[in-house]
Amino acid sequence: MCNLDFNSVHQRRLAIDTRHKPTTYACVSVLKSGIWQNRYRLKQKYFIGIPADHIPTTSPVPSMSNAQWRQLVDKWSNAHNRVISLAVL
Repeated sequence: MCNLDFNSVHQRRLAIDTRHKPTTYACVSVLKSGIWQNRYRLKQKYFIGIPADHIPTTSPVPSMSNAQWRQLVDKWSNAHNRVISLAVL
């Protein structure tokens, strides 16, 4: 859900009512969209078309831990996800 610190600081300025379901849904939707876009850009830059031995084993970005990076690489390397990825291209 929406970050409570964000709400307390900006609530008056943005008039956010966290009890209003459509507002909460919109906030979650915006955050999810940003995460998906970021992962898509990471995949395009560090995974697609890169030989397996050249894919970074540690996180190339400071906003992601090495464990999170390894989870993404494992997901992208999964045969099922590769088929889905190729179908989209």
